[in-house]
Amino acid sequence: MEENILKLKNEIDLDLDNYVNKKKEATGGQRRASKGILTRDIYTKIINFAINESGLDFNLINKKTKLSQKIQKTLPHLTLSENFNFKRKFEKLGLGNEVEYDGFLVFDDEIKMLIEYKSYTEVSMLKRVFVDAQIGKKFLPNIKYSLCMLESAFGHNDINISHSAITLIDHLQKTLDVEMNFFILMKGNRKSSEDIGKKEFIKYININELRFTIEQFTIFFNSFKKS
Repeated sequence: MEENILKLKNEIDLDLDNYVNKKKEATGGQRRASKGILTRDIYTKIINFAINESGLDFNLINKKTKLSQKIQKTLPHLTLSENFNFKRKFEKLGLGNEVEYDGFLVFDDEIKMLIEYKSYTEVSMLKRVFVDAQIGKKFLPNIKYSLCMLESAFGHNDINISHSAITLIDHLQKTLDVEMNFFILMKGNRKSSEDIGKKEFIKYININELRFTIEQFTIFFNSFKKS
């Protein structure tokens, strides 16, 4: 397995090289949008690698419209309470609010994990991500939730998760009664002045973080094996 992990790392590092070469003339906005796609594509390779290792018939689906109608009907959809009291004027008729998720791990025609792909996440974003996870759990009580990142933006120095961030995570997990998996493929805290989409600041994935990510997904998949 280790040899295959090294091959996967080399393949992903090549993807990062190609991304930098293709985007060197792009604007900042174009790089941000394409980096989200890059993050999704990298994690798709990693998660499918873990699926193959498990030998189970899991499917990773990255578009809601690709889910079966049966599964789509189970996704979180918020509706306005009939007697909701609010001190400001608001539109009373509408279709409610659909909570969007980036990826879905499906097994036995049921969603088993919701996934969010982000090239990086700041402390302020953590609150929104946790609320999405909590809403998902309300509609799908046994669901797992994973935040999949290239870089951390809530670390400190060379540590990917700062004391401030882990304190907030601890509070949110206890208050919202939801746990979340965090995956961060690159070491070192993100620096806004050093865009990894530029050749001079390119970063490659850390082999230990890659091993950890594969291991955690494989453990999750194997938990569905029948004894």
